[in-house]
Amino acid sequence: MFTFLFDFEHKIVLQFVHIPPFLIQPYVENAIWHGIMQKEDCKGHLNILITQPDENSLQIVVRDNGIGRKKAMELKTKSATKHKSYGMQITSDR
Repeated sequence: MFTFLFDFEHKIVLQFVHIPPFLIQPYVENAIWHGIMQKEDCKGHLNILITQPDENSLQIVVRDNGIGRKKAMELKTKSATKHKSYGMQITSDR
């Protein structure tokens, strides 16, 4: 179980913002599966911050209070499964 927060910069006019759903999804899913779900205390939190640095761009930051990349990599190397996920790479390539 975890909590989440979508946080938008106040100057963003939401009625004009259209973000394809699968653009953010791989990053959020990765934060949940590899960060938050591995926490032993089950008090995870996910924050998605959307800002507009200039008129023609958005910045989207996905933060979690999970176990961290180093610990996640340690757990991954001990795992018996060798599944390779391509979601984040595909999104990055887009």
